[in-house]
Amino acid sequence: KDVYGLTSKRAERWFTATMPDAEVARRLEVERTQPLISIESIAYDANDIPLEYYRAFYNSAVARIHVSTGTFAN
Repeated sequence: KDVYGLTSKRAERWFTATMPDAEVARRLEVERTQPLISIESIAYDANDIPLEYYRAFYNSAVARIHVSTGTFAN
């Protein structure tokens, strides 16, 4: 936002339970037998053009997930 003037208006996220491969387990310092949450996300600008995409792995044993996107009226 500060550098490019881009602001996301909305996002779509998909959450899936998954088992980590060796690299993910090493980076998150978990056993390969510990289930993780796989997150895939696409954020869109006000013209509905994608401006951000990411895939991530989350260890829900550490903390819970809270997602809030879009504009909320007061």
